[in-house]
Amino acid sequence: DGSSGQGINLNHTYSQGGNYTVQLISTDTCGNIDTLSQNIVVCDIPQAVINYNLNGLQVHLNALSSVGASQFFWQVDSMGTFSTDSLSLNFPSRGTYSVLLVITNACGDQDSLLINLVLCEQPKALYSRSISIFNNILIVNFDGTPSTNVDSFIWKFGDGNTNTTSLTPSHVYPSVNLSYVATLIVMTDCGRSDTLSFPLGAIIGVEEPKELGLSLYPNPAEDRLVIESKEKELSPQDLTWYDLSGKQFEVPLISAEKQRLEFDVSQLASGEYLLVFKDGQSGVLKVMVR
Repeated sequence: DGSSGQGINLNHTYSQGGNYTVQLISTDTCGNIDTLSQNIVVCDIPQAVINYNLNGLQVHLNALSSVGASQFFWQVDSMGTFSTDSLSLNFPSRGTYSVLLVITNACGDQDSLLINLVLCEQPKALYSRSISIFNNILIVNFDGTPSTNVDSFIWKFGDGNTNTTSLTPSHVYPSVNLSYVATLIVMTDCGRSDTLSFPLGAIIGVEEPKELGLSLYPNPAEDRLVIESKEKELSPQDLTWYDLSGKQFEVPLISAEKQRLEFDVSQLASGEYLLVFKDGQSGVLKVMVR
């Protein structure tokens, strides 16, 4: 490495591992000189380092930051043994898995490192809700069962109340106002979470008219909107109009028959509105005005 020294016994520290040629030059008292050269291998002290990335049950492991490694040995709990510097593994289920890395340098020296990986899937919050208004009481039935990978959860209904016991709660709100924001937070035991929030008046879970046995036309409407039923009598007192902020308003009635209502929507601004049953039925219709 360009350095030199004197003496019968000599200690020398190399700055890095590698192959070096050591030359010994000896001189006797008469001035005779002899030279001997020998190749040696100098090894770094091995230090095992594990880097990893988690994506649900998929894990990428690598030992590329390890020092002085020329050979690699992995032993991964339930997955087997491997001899490469990097691994990509798909684990069968959530849980805690041990990972052992043993590295060996060119001189045969070894170092090892043992870590534990805690794996779990990312949860996903999903819910639907149905709205009923009866005697000016707002009742909402929530269904969070479509959510996935859930160990625990919390509902925040937007009025200061919460629920942690049922994924399908029914909640009575203190006032008829569709601006309440309902939130579902789902969590896993390993600390992952997902959140879904919507105002009650947001256009999710709104029924199609045919699902309620109704015809609604034209939709989008410009001047007039007709609601017809083939199964039951209709009364304008059974319906309440809301904008998406939750504000209640009146829409002029043009005509009312037993199974047909016609409304004048010509004075409404272009946009989306909600038509909510208030006779105890679980029904919300979306009305488009242009």
